[in-house]
Amino acid sequence: MKVAFIAASCLLMMFLGWFSLPYLLQPFSGDCRSETLIIYDEPERTVISHGYWDIMRGSREGHLNAYLAFISPQGDERKVNVDRTVNLDYTYHIDSLTASTKKSFRIAGPDTQDPLVGKYIDPLADEKFSARIYLFKLGNQLISGFHYRPLNRCMKPTF
Repeated sequence: MKVAFIAASCLLMMFLGWFSLPYLLQPFSGDCRSETLIIYDEPERTVISHGYWDIMRGSREGHLNAYLAFISPQGDERKVNVDRTVNLDYTYHIDSLTASTKKSFRIAGPDTQDPLVGKYIDPLADEKFSARIYLFKLGNQLISGFHYRPLNRCMKPTF
C-alpha cells in the first residue's frame, strides 16, 4: 500500500510538473532577440519585411523594430521603418504555446490598417492576432515556428 502511494505521488508530481514547468521557467528565462525575414514576391513589386523582435525576460511584452523594402521591377527601392511595442498573452500546451497579441502600440511607421503597407508588417504586431507556436531545439538554440516549420531563432541580445 505504501509503495503504491509513493508511486502514485511520484506520477502525480511528474504530471503536475510537466504542466507547471512553463510558468515556473518563464520569469527566469533570458531575453530573446529574434530576427524575421519575410519576402513577398508580387507581379508589380517585391516586398522584403526584415525585423527584429526583442522579448524581455519574464515579460509579456515584445518590441518590433523592422523595415519594409519595396522594390519595383526596375530596381527602384523605397524603405519604410516600423517600430511597435506589443503586449502578448501566452497559453501553454503540452507541445506548443498559443501567442496572442492583446495590444499593439505604434511608435513609428505606418499603421497596420494602411491598405498599401499594413499587410506587410509582421502579423504578430497587429492586435487580436493569435497563432499556435511550436518550439524546436537545435543544438543549444531554441527555434520557434509553426507545425513542422521552424522559422525564428532566439539569439542572445546585442546590447
